[in-house]
Amino acid sequence: METVYYTISILLLLFNILPFIPHQHWLFRVFDFTRIQQLVLQLLIILFGIVFMKNQNTLFWVVQSSLFIFAGFNTFLLIPFTPVYRSGRDINLKNHPEIISILSVNVHQFNREFQRLIDLIHEEKPDIILTMESNKDWEDALSVLDSEYPNNHKVALENTYGMHFYSKLKTTRKQTNYFVADDLPSLEIDLETRSKIIFTIFGVHPPPPSPTEEETSKERDSELLSIAKKVQKPDAVELEGPG
Repeated sequence: METVYYTISILLLLFNILPFIPHQHWLFRVFDFTRIQQLVLQLLIILFGIVFMKNQNTLFWVVQSSLFIFAGFNTFLLIPFTPVYRSGRDINLKNHPEIISILSVNVHQFNREFQRLIDLIHEEKPDIILTMESNKDWEDALSVLDSEYPNNHKVALENTYGMHFYSKLKTTRKQTNYFVADDLPSLEIDLETRSKIIFTIFGVHPPPPSPTEEETSKERDSELLSIAKKVQKPDAVELEGPG
């Protein structure tokens, strides 16, 4: 029991510590994408230790405390994406004079269940839709939305980095940026609300650092930095590649 407990605990602690190390290799960055799994395993191993560990010495409580701290940290990161967090914010938004709803979805390019997304859109009725990994097949399938979402911008690619934007709001400017590579688009679109407020929305889908995608987070970091510069200085044009 002790071997199982300490082996799993050390691995979980390592998975949480690695992203804090400022290194761009995927081994240090990939665990940012496994927060949900880490949290579940952390809670299970904490419970396992309390129930099954007989020798609850100082080392045991140090490990338990460390797991609990990281479980709390992962909860803090994840809770904004849960209904618990959204329900509290929705109360404050009910009296807002103008609410804009956005549906952002990674469709997974090789997924063929087009109708499921169309049904979701008809159910939620968002003002803005942004799809990622959408290719020409997805573009054709989603063409049924063109009448309901007349202001759109489509970049169909077959490399899992295509993007499609649909809006009920008036668009005053539509631009496709290629900050780090000529096959990696991001969208920059100016919209006008019903009360004539103009704002800019950025659609971005950088490649994740992983064994099957990019060896390092260099392209992702460059893409996000370019977007950050555009947000900070809207008139700036950032065309630097990853080098």
